[in-house]
Amino acid sequence: MSASGIKKLTLGVLSLAVITGLAGCTTPQERRTASGDFEYLKVQPSRGLAIPEGLDTPSQNQEFSVADLEKASSAYGRELDIRAPAQILPLVEGSKVATDGGRISIDFELQEEGGNVRDEVWRVLWEYFYENGIRARFWDKDGGVLITDWFHSDVEISPDNSFFDTITFREKEIHIRQRYMFALDVTPKGDIAKLSALLLGHEETIDNRKVADTLSDLDKRRYTVNLLNGAIGHYEFKKRVVAHEKEQQRFKPITLSVGKDASGLPAFIASAKFERTWSRLALVLSDLGFVIEDRNKSIGTYYVRYSGSQSLWESIWGDGIDIDIPKAQYQILLGDLGETTSITLLSIENRPVSEERLAEIYDALSDAMERGVFN
Repeated sequence: MSASGIKKLTLGVLSLAVITGLAGCTTPQERRTASGDFEYLKVQPSRGLAIPEGLDTPSQNQEFSVADLEKASSAYGRELDIRAPAQILPLVEGSKVATDGGRISIDFELQEEGGNVRDEVWRVLWEYFYENGIRARFWDKDGGVLITDWFHSDVEISPDNSFFDTITFREKEIHIRQRYMFALDVTPKGDIAKLSALLLGHEETIDNRKVADTLSDLDKRRYTVNLLNGAIGHYEFKKRVVAHEKEQQRFKPITLSVGKDASGLPAFIASAKFERTWSRLALVLSDLGFVIEDRNKSIGTYYVRYSGSQSLWESIWGDGIDIDIPKAQYQILLGDLGETTSITLLSIENRPVSEERLAEIYDALSDAMERGVFN
């Protein structure tokens, strides 16, 4: 193809793209209005059934009768909003939605452990507000009320492609300012939270011209639901991040050193808090040939029996870990030392195992705790 032909083809494609872009660009009003004409609004009502003189009027079924448009309270014609209604997204487990006099609420389950549950929920929600440029005019955390200052939600209606924006035209700019009141109520058990939102104020301008400061009930719900969905979605996202971090924490290396427990007995000192050390031991003991026969977390004790390595692969390849201690019952005591945890090995009769015997299992246990076990 010649250079002139390529140029013509390119211009043709660009022209088609411009036309397509123009056709696909609609105003907010057009997006909420039914397409086509509204000639049905001009239709005159029928005069009804004419009953000849001397005959009785037949009974009529009113099940499918249509209300008089002049008396109908709902919108019709161009005033009818055809967009799908806004819905609360059940992003958090146990979500339920309710509307009470313009205030939209969502109930959701809480799974925070320890600390002040209300403060934790407020912290995550405020993080979402702050990231989206929403500031507080009034905030009573204990009372569970937050009233926002005016914040901007600016929408610039223009084609997505900058080519159209610079060469063809620029649509109108819509600027929106709003204020909301949020209420947070947490049950005494701290297991269920109710977050409510109420739109307090709305201002809308198009090309710096004020067009509205009041909204229909549908639009109030749409704005409020969208903001609530964003807040609850952020809360659920943070929950998943924390859960993922906790799961990853289980498999991070835990180093061991030799020391003494709180009673002065010879022990291993794990470089992790009690919870992580307790969970890791449950994963690694079987790899070392210990069978967990019972456990009591409240007193930090595993009741185990050492029976040697029983792994299928180790029995096939002959590379099992062989610890030089008697095949017998033992107690493994974990002591909470704050940032570290002591691990003490006792006989089933509560006699401490000698330092020499501890040395026999140190290398194997240390290696298993550091590399973790991914079952």
